[in-house]
Amino acid sequence: MEIEESIDFENIDSASIFGVAHPVLSVNFSNYLKSLKMMSDDNIKAFVNSLSEKGIEFIAIIKNVYVPEEKRNQGIGNKLVDQFMEKAAYSSTYSIMLEVDEIENNNFSLKQWYEGFGFECIEGYPTLMLLDETEY
Repeated sequence: MEIEESIDFENIDSASIFGVAHPVLSVNFSNYLKSLKMMSDDNIKAFVNSLSEKGIEFIAIIKNVYVPEEKRNQGIGNKLVDQFMEKAAYSSTYSIMLEVDEIENNNFSLKQWYEGFGFECIEGYPTLMLLDETEY
């Protein structure tokens, strides 16, 4: 049986964040990567193996961050991501991954925003970002 932990928070001013945590070597994590339709099966295996070789046992995935337009630029999104990162660290998750939605109409760069938290683009996949807590 695969372990999947839901990482969810109460709304902050109608804003929310949702994610899940998987063991890196789990079928669920590989299936998530397949669902993105960015990597071949061989690339998925290589990516999973590279995470495992770095000692990353669990990975959290931020699936959705939502802040209503009228509540943006008030630090609410920052609080949500900070809470997610704290919860992931508390639950022994060593890395956090996300896919940047470049289609969403924002008045700022989501990539740059996530970079401010320490996320980096995964080489060869410009919309996938990883925060590797094993490096800190």
